[in-house]
Amino acid sequence: MKGISYLRIPLDAPGVTVSSISEMGMRAHTLGRIELSNVRIPRSDLLLPEHKGMYQVFEKWNLMRLLNTINPLGAALQSLEETMEYVKSRYAFGRPIAQNQAVQFKIVDDYINIEAARMLVYRALLMLDRKEPAAKEAAMAKAFGTVVAFHAIDNCIGNSNLGAGLPGLQTIASFHPEMALFHNLCVNLRDCLCDVRPVRLLAIP
Repeated sequence: MKGISYLRIPLDAPGVTVSSISEMGMRAHTLGRIELSNVRIPRSDLLLPEHKGMYQVFEKWNLMRLLNTINPLGAALQSLEETMEYVKSRYAFGRPIAQNQAVQFKIVDDYINIEAARMLVYRALLMLDRKEPAAKEAAMAKAFGTVVAFHAIDNCIGNSNLGAGLPGLQTIASFHPEMALFHNLCVNLRDCLCDVRPVRLLAIP
């Protein structure tokens, strides 16, 4: 906690360099990099008490966890809806493949998991809106939701046979590498629960 402080640094100050970063899957906003090289600012630009900046960061982390879960869940739900339309129109052996239980079960399981993940997100957001502590709830929503989204889109690609380059379903194919990125970043439960120690989670004294 110590050693991190909030400072106001003018972007035109000597030694400040700002550049943009191309982030896969993030089209609604831009990501940037700020590099500081021997930057000097007056003490009056300290925004919070010294060494108290990390507490402010923790307050924002829970919301960012949830926002980073909503993105893949939205992509997964769209992929699932497109897949449901496809399997109803794709015929094999004289009938739609949607009539095959192997196809139905995967779609139903993924839909249930997506809805469950959304409820975790909504619950955590409600707690944050009420100014209640929600570190554990936000971490669980992210850990569960990102894995659910990845597996749902992976199953959609299998049901849609995208390896054959079928038209009209390229949206799903484009989501898959992005979901793999979310999955690799978030599947580690210890990382997602970095400030919710197992002792606290299990209520062990």
